[in-house]
Amino acid sequence: MLDKAVNVYNNIYCDYFTSQPTPGLTNDSYDAIVSSGSFLPGHIPAECLIEAVRLVKKGGLICIVTRTEGEGSFNDQGYADKFRVVIKQLKEMGNLEELKWKKVYYNKENEGVVMVFRILK
Repeated sequence: MLDKAVNVYNNIYCDYFTSQPTPGLTNDSYDAIVSSGSFLPGHIPAECLIEAVRLVKKGGLICIVTRTEGEGSFNDQGYADKFRVVIKQLKEMGNLEELKWKKVYYNKENEGVVMVFRILK
């Protein structure tokens, strides 16, 4: 799939996403981050939202869509609770505001959620 991204993106990084700064990526580098189906137990830790906030420019957006039903979903294994704790901390620090948290149909079998956050820092 990355071979099809040639001449579409300026920078392509393949690295594990955590709460720690990603080597080679500077603060305020991106206008937006879009994630689909990644904020789930066993995929990426909820705390990686801290790194996403660091990478997105002031006024930029973080858009997330993920499945909320079934095994391994956003609501499974306490993942949603951990995610909400991170969101609360980032809001209290004045780093982001929540623009949308909307229940949607993720696919034919499962409901999901769309979350949109604006970076304030």
